[in-house]
Amino acid sequence: MLESCIATNPFSLFLDEVTMNLKEINQAISEAENIHAGKVRKVTKALLERFEQAIDNGEKLKLPGLTFTPRILPAKEPEDGKAGRPERKVAVMRRKDSNKKVETT
Repeated sequence: MLESCIATNPFSLFLDEVTMNLKEINQAISEAENIHAGKVRKVTKALLERFEQAIDNGEKLKLPGLTFTPRILPAKEPEDGKAGRPERKVAVMRRKDSNKKVETT
């Protein structure tokens, strides 16, 4: 899948990031696991909805290689002509390198 992103944009090798959208992720899973694309979409949608519910409820998500920690960004009052913003719920994602071995002494 990464190869197709590079093929469509040859300059992507020089960019800091390569973006995959949900459709491309679903397609990659469908092809790699030989699962019908419709089933992959249903499972992906259900998984993302559950993630959203968990973050909204303040639950921490621990997955293999990833941890999502909920945070609440406080509301900002308008100042100096800049618009304010309401309180927001966000999640901080941390990636764990699964190939590293932890040494204990």
